[in-house]
Amino acid sequence: MCLHVVVIAAQEQQDTQPSVALQVNASKVAGRLIPDTLSEFSLRCRNSNGLGWRCSKLGLFTLSKNFLVFTGFEAGGQNTPSNIWPWSIVGDQSSIYVATDRSSPFERNKIALRMDVICDSNGCPSGGVGVYNPGYWGMNIEEGKKYKVAFYVRSTGDIDLSVSLTSSDGSLTLASEKIIASTSDVSKWTKKEVVLEAKGTDHGARLQLTTTKKGSLWIDQVSAMPVDTYKGHGFRNDLYQMMVDIKPRFIRFPEQQDTQPSVTLQVNASNVAGRLIPDTLFGIFFEEINHAGAGGLWAELVSNRGFEAGGQNTPSNIWPWSIVGDQSSIYVVTDRSSPFERNKIALRMDVICDSSGCPSGGVGVYNPGYWGMNIEEGKKYKVAFYVRSSDDIDLSVSLTSSDGTLTLASEKFIASTSDVSKWTKKEVMLEAKGTDHAARLQLTTTKKGSLWIDQVSAMPVDTYKGHGFRNDLYQMMADIKPRFIRFPGGCFVEGEWLSNAFRWKETVGPWEERPGHFGDVWKYWTDDGLGHFEFFLLAEDIGAAPIWVFNNGISHNDEVETASIMPFVQEALDGIEFARGDANSTWGSVRASMGRQEPFELKYVAIGNEDCGKTYYRGNYIVFYDAIKKAYPDIKIISNCDGSSSPLDHPADYYDFHVKKKHNFELLLFVCVFLS
Repeated sequence: MCLHVVVIAAQEQQDTQPSVALQVNASKVAGRLIPDTLSEFSLRCRNSNGLGWRCSKLGLFTLSKNFLVFTGFEAGGQNTPSNIWPWSIVGDQSSIYVATDRSSPFERNKIALRMDVICDSNGCPSGGVGVYNPGYWGMNIEEGKKYKVAFYVRSTGDIDLSVSLTSSDGSLTLASEKIIASTSDVSKWTKKEVVLEAKGTDHGARLQLTTTKKGSLWIDQVSAMPVDTYKGHGFRNDLYQMMVDIKPRFIRFPEQQDTQPSVTLQVNASNVAGRLIPDTLFGIFFEEINHAGAGGLWAELVSNRGFEAGGQNTPSNIWPWSIVGDQSSIYVVTDRSSPFERNKIALRMDVICDSSGCPSGGVGVYNPGYWGMNIEEGKKYKVAFYVRSSDDIDLSVSLTSSDGTLTLASEKFIASTSDVSKWTKKEVMLEAKGTDHAARLQLTTTKKGSLWIDQVSAMPVDTYKGHGFRNDLYQMMADIKPRFIRFPGGCFVEGEWLSNAFRWKETVGPWEERPGHFGDVWKYWTDDGLGHFEFFLLAEDIGAAPIWVFNNGISHNDEVETASIMPFVQEALDGIEFARGDANSTWGSVRASMGRQEPFELKYVAIGNEDCGKTYYRGNYIVFYDAIKKAYPDIKIISNCDGSSSPLDHPADYYDFHVKKKHNFELLLFVCVFLS
């Protein structure tokens, strides 16, 4: 989960207390020296997932200069074949086949990558076939600099392997060397190293290992490092220097023998001379990034529950869903027959086999969730889905081990044609008889015929207050004791393009009617079960004031002109009414229909995220500001512009500016200052 600590400074208060004299004994006997270890620092954790924080205090995957993501192919798990993301192939399936196996020479990481090259020098593409790794958001390769590439390789034949740094699409070679070796040299695992000097610059480059030689070879533990790391210790010089510039200390300084006399210190403790520390000094910023919500805090176990992630054109990709069985026993395809107007995609399953011909466990589909479902013995899980069929159905709903061989919990649904001829919602409670931290949900049958399924959900019963939040991650947030929470994110609110921005109206109402959307900044689909309503519940649950950040007609790449901004303004006003409006109001009634009659206590809104420098920000901001203040004069409005060095040129109750360095590593401070 990604949480950012925010600091707020309060408005000065009218002086109500006189100055006082404070007698201070400043000798070392009576007090302590200010230690050298007074200050330390930590790094923003961008590298996170639903299981909690993954960044270390030193942020080694960002501070370190190793460019490759998952150098040893272990990220896909220990079962093979496995996912090799973010590695991808160079070529196509007619020229190369790649798969992981457990042949690595290293006992603690047994996964290696096998490449079967099908083409030869006459049939392969001119650049060869193989694999490439884009690193973390692309490798920052700079002309004239040197990069050391190391990897392990073995083969049953001679090898002729090109090791290259290329542009992001592979069309331009920035540096390349060949490794040629005979069978005798590489029949056993052998470490190879090469130093590449870049002939060009590309901040989104990639590493390629390619060949035109037919045969099989294995690679493992591929590393690419700049030569010029700090003292050769592997740390990026620029980010290392940022850390050093903070001058952190972490040593306890012992008391010293007293050598100084007592002195008197006059302290003015009145409010005129200082500022009161506000109750809202510290809070958190929650963003849907690296599955902090979907697959993290939000307890939904099914990924792509409505089959919408593949897009609205059918047939479409249903990832991460997969079939149980093979093409001789089952055929699955998406169509637009869903009963829900805002998400029309459903999944059709044509079962070709019957009870005498199907595998004993049946055929169907399974969903592994987000990196596997964490199923624990004795716990209960509620599974809900919609189904229709032109025939009777006999459907098993099961939680199984990661490979489907062990059933942890299962129930059957048997229904006649008349019961399921129209879309029908089914629910079942499964109690796990075993534990598997990488389990999956299966829907299987041995009954021949066609059936359709949609909006499949699996949720633990024991979420916090039944509100859908994972107890463990919720508790981590609550333990911080934040006094406010900024949501639903930063860049997540903007989108790379406005068409993929977070729009609150698409995230309220029954979960099965929410269309979900592709977060094109962080590059993954969210079903938006964690929506506008749930964020307000979260704020209330943890005792934090909600700060709602909404889109102001600006994304990373497109903007709405001020003359056309009113639909966005109305959307913001409607969002405030949803939170604060009477249960009989237009949008307050939607909240009430979700089980909440009483309004939420919304006092703060932020107009946009990091948009101050955009062409239409100030013009759009003024329209938002005037409309919100007219309807809700008590709401405090936060500007994106920095008022720390000069007064703002527009009205605001607070300003919020972000101090950071580079996209893939950030020393990040969100500062929200009250304007007096």
